[in-house]
Amino acid sequence: MIDVYHADGLFTEPQLVARVYTDSLGQAFKHTNHIDDDWTKSDVLQVFGDDQRHRSTSVGDLMVRHRRRPAKHHEVYLVSGSGFTCINIGHEDFKVEGKEEDRMLDGQPLGYQSGHDQG
Repeated sequence: MIDVYHADGLFTEPQLVARVYTDSLGQAFKHTNHIDDDWTKSDVLQVFGDDQRHRSTSVGDLMVRHRRRPAKHHEVYLVSGSGFTCINIGHEDFKVEGKEEDRMLDGQPLGYQSGHDQG
């Protein structure tokens, strides 16, 4: 399962917009983009938020892949121009924390890079 967060500004808190029932980052990206149809009408995801006119997922947005084992394991990816950059791996609930000037994700600076995944 992958949660998709849209970041609509450098210092705004990313908003949960979708939960996609897949483990593939590439599929989560595809299913949250307006390609042929409105992605919010897909049957492979759950839509969050009041705005029913969600934009497509793009560079700068976040994807959180939740794993069943180990318990509460998650991986946070930043959507980049060439795929997905892992910026955090953790074992607790995902949360965005910190003030605008020092935005953190689960204790790591937002720009932290620990690897790449092409999904």
